[in-house]
Amino acid sequence: MSSRLEHTCWLPLFGLPLRMYTNSAALVELLETQHPLGEWANLNVVQVESGPTIEIEVVLGGHARCARGMQLFVHGPIMLGGDGERVILTEVERGYALACIATESLDAALEVIWEMGMLLSQGRGRVAMQAAALVSEDMVVCLIGNQINPLIQICTEHGLRLFSQRVVHIRYSDPIQIWGDGAGGDLLVSTGPVVVCLVESGAGRASQISNLPTSALEELGIAAKAVRAAYWLRAGSDLELTAALVEHVLMDA
Repeated sequence: MSSRLEHTCWLPLFGLPLRMYTNSAALVELLETQHPLGEWANLNVVQVESGPTIEIEVVLGGHARCARGMQLFVHGPIMLGGDGERVILTEVERGYALACIATESLDAALEVIWEMGMLLSQGRGRVAMQAAALVSEDMVVCLIGNQINPLIQICTEHGLRLFSQRVVHIRYSDPIQIWGDGAGGDLLVSTGPVVVCLVESGAGRASQISNLPTSALEELGIAAKAVRAAYWLRAGSDLELTAALVEHVLMDA
């Protein structure tokens, strides 16, 4: 497979200058009109980090089978082989990634763009925290847990802004920068650090909240360095009261 990558898309993902090259006009149209990865395409130019542009190449469709069932993908001078429907090459220090996908599935392409973007961004001082997040006056509270969408909805009705639906991006600089994912309709950035609430469902109507030691955040890895304070939040059946506790945590941050 050797396809011309004549379609391009400017996608300053996580505040980094990123350009994608692909042989699929449909993929570029999807990214530019529907923004399935968030509102990064609309990021203000002053918020895009200066420096070399990250390049991602995505080739959709076509492959040749070699002996023993291996898929062979050829892209210019590069030849890649594997036993799956896609192969990925990344050079983090160079800021380059290539994905060859045997199908023409746009969903598969979006998934691989996200994965490569996450990987390359780590080489530029970005790290991700899997969390929903809300913001008030530049303070961010990250909610980590299952089935928290109803709580998020009530918090937004109380005036908190939706910062992230599923992932927060942290840039280690001075000061630290915290990026949302555009879930609230626009991209927001905070100077951090953040407050984290580990949310669990509790029995009864009342909710309980208590402080957590930093050792409880080991699963966050390097992202834990951006945390100012952490809490354990046991959410009762009255989510209005739970939302009030989230607001209280933000006010005390």
